[in-house]
Amino acid sequence: GLLGLGALITLIAMLVRWYWRLPPEARRAALPFAASLGVAFFPINSQHSLYIGWWFGTILLLVCAMLVAGERARLVPDPEA
Repeated sequence: GLLGLGALITLIAMLVRWYWRLPPEARRAALPFAASLGVAFFPINSQHSLYIGWWFGTILLLVCAMLVAGERARLVPDPEA
């Protein structure tokens, strides 16, 4: 109900805030996953991502991949640089 909706809005706000605080190179690494999450949570598609149980695993995988890609790019120096 309302508690779940509030938690979802809080999670999205935290992820957006985290993304914009990353350095530019880490943002580039997390961008494909962030864009995929943006498509999944687009208002037309949100019914699938919020209400179908097996779709939750995909959303969770995208969130974790975005966090790992961003933090790894932030913490590990680029060998090509």
